[in-house]
Amino acid sequence: MGQIEDVISLTREIESLLEQLGASGKGLHQKISSIENRFDRDTIKQLRWVATLRNKIVHEHGFKIDNMSDYKSTAKSLIKKLKQMKKSKKKEGCFIATAVYGSYDCEEVLVLRRYRDQKLLTNPFGRVFVRFYYAVSPSLARRINAGGFLARKIRHILDKIVYRVMQHRIPLK
Repeated sequence: MGQIEDVISLTREIESLLEQLGASGKGLHQKISSIENRFDRDTIKQLRWVATLRNKIVHEHGFKIDNMSDYKSTAKSLIKKLKQMKKSKKKEGCFIATAVYGSYDCEEVLVLRRYRDQKLLTNPFGRVFVRFYYAVSPSLARRINAGGFLARKIRHILDKIVYRVMQHRIPLK
């Protein structure tokens, strides 16, 4: 397989994994930007480097990657990291909201997850709050009876939060 085929194959896998993690956009750079708040600086730098070289090899006539083994190594390392994130994504659910609304994929839970990813995880206080939430919420979620009194009270509170997020038109990608 030639450089172009290797690069395209590796970046397609990276793009697919990014999409499974919630990325959106037309190209690899846009997909990275849409969820870059979930990565450390080194990972973002590596993702951007892979994406830039992919664009150059595809769009610039005669462009060759000088050290293809570094490119492959970096891309495979990113793929491994993204796969680990994908596996752990299930552990990062909105436990209480999922218990209250009955579905991980309902609109309200999606709004709350996006708010977590795009607002809370982008600042130190938000990250501390999210860590605390993950420490206490699984045991609380197990105690919530889907149609019970506690679930109704919590749902009332969550409905207000979701409404407020939507009312303020916080851009949720």
